[in-house]
Amino acid sequence: AREAFEEGGEEALERFLRNNLGDQADDVLGRMVREAGEEGSERTARGGTYRLVDRTTGEVQYVRMTNDLARRAREYGRDPVKGQLRFEVDWLTDDYAVRRGREQILYEQYRPPLNQKRPISPRNRRLQEYLDAARRFGEMMQ
Repeated sequence: AREAFEEGGEEALERFLRNNLGDQADDVLGRMVREAGEEGSERTARGGTYRLVDRTTGEVQYVRMTNDLARRAREYGRDPVKGQLRFEVDWLTDDYAVRRGREQILYEQYRPPLNQKRPISPRNRRLQEYLDAARRFGEMMQ
């Protein structure tokens, strides 16, 4: 896992855990994020959800979550396709469950063409938990 993270960052680590742990990956990732949050609970959130938007049409082309929005924006700046799109922060939160749920909500809302698959499998036993966490967070922000 450490090698995957060092070589490819958050997405590589998530892929590694999902490939090796299957349904248990969400539990492990959630625990990792909670522990990281407890260590740095007094800092401003770095993670969240975001959209990549076509600069001409204004249509959302891609949605995703990350634990570091600034890093992700820099990464996309170097991408030949995604770098042409406008990076828009949606929600700022380090809560893993909120990010997962919000990512799914954005996907369902926009059906972005650059997303290859839905963020959360309909068979994921924690799907409703993630969606509920995102909805509660959204209500708190209003």
